[in-house]
Amino acid sequence: MNKEKTLESIKNARKAHESQMDKIVLAIEGKTVNNPTAVSKTECAFGKWFYGDDNLRNILGSLFYDNVDNLHAKWHNEYVSIFNLLFKVE
Repeated sequence: MNKEKTLESIKNARKAHESQMDKIVLAIEGKTVNNPTAVSKTECAFGKWFYGDDNLRNILGSLFYDNVDNLHAKWHNEYVSIFNLLFKVE
């Protein structure tokens, strides 16, 4: 992946993350969210991008990649509770 495509990919990943956060806010406000963010860290839009590119670790560097991975995993661990409260139908 060249520099231009990499930067575009990072911008799209950021948009995906912001969309996930917007969905949570909408749900908290009692609004309908038709496509809630996946609970699995590898199935959300950001995770598909982050874990789907084998070269990303080399591009970002191992330390930065691992830090993002840890933060993303923590986010999803907390999100499970939010998802269960707001979206899970019993």
